[in-house]
Amino acid sequence: MGKIAPDFTLQDLKGRQISLSDFKGKVVLLDFWATWCGPCIKSIPNLEMLYTKYKDEGLVVLGLNDEPDHAKVEQFAQGKMSYAVLLDAKRQFAEYGIRAIPTLFYIDRNGKVRYMEIGFSEGKEKDMETRIKELLGPKSNKEPSME
Repeated sequence: MGKIAPDFTLQDLKGRQISLSDFKGKVVLLDFWATWCGPCIKSIPNLEMLYTKYKDEGLVVLGLNDEPDHAKVEQFAQGKMSYAVLLDAKRQFAEYGIRAIPTLFYIDRNGKVRYMEIGFSEGKEKDMETRIKELLGPKSNKEPSME
């Protein structure tokens, strides 16, 4: 917490190389997940909703997956995840100290880890949105400015 998030470069489902450092100046939500994880499956629609709602304000969601069956991951993600799904993240799972999934890391516009959450349960989506709005700043309230 409070430290710069370790950078990485991974391939997405479309074969593009994506680095965390590509998103300097944006708020990044890292989601460590798997296709077989029940709580992960429940959290994904919330991540998708948050991404859709806030991407134009600077939110980036990256789903990190370490499953060897890329076709299975791609099939799972199709139609559910419009944000980037990154493959072969075994090293990142270790580097970020992932012991349970889903695990979310909230990274501010300066690249610092501000929050970390392990697991998902109903009702947590409100906390997720509150943290994202805080990191995005006052413009994320979706209300007209009085300036």
